[in-house]
Amino acid sequence: MKSLAKIIGVGLVALALPFAALAGSEKSKNLNLDVPNLTSANAEAQVQAALSGIEGVEIKQVNSKSGTVHVMIDTEKVSPETVVNALKSAGFEAKVRAEQQS
Repeated sequence: MKSLAKIIGVGLVALALPFAALAGSEKSKNLNLDVPNLTSANAEAQVQAALSGIEGVEIKQVNSKSGTVHVMIDTEKVSPETVVNALKSAGFEAKVRAEQQS
């Protein structure tokens, strides 16, 4: 009976591990930024170019119609300020609109 309990216990832990990883790593954070001068497809391409070279930044959406940028960052590699500064260096004013743990 004890070995059956061990097998069940190990099986439950094995099943729980992938879900624990998906439950929200504290190192991943969603950033939504307002970028008022993001007004064209060309500007979208410039924003994507500015952010694509930053390790720890995953671009989710760049939208010139709403003037917003949505990225996921690995907070162990990059800060929200780094993202804002990269956009400013590319000529775009940017402000973090909302920060959410993923």
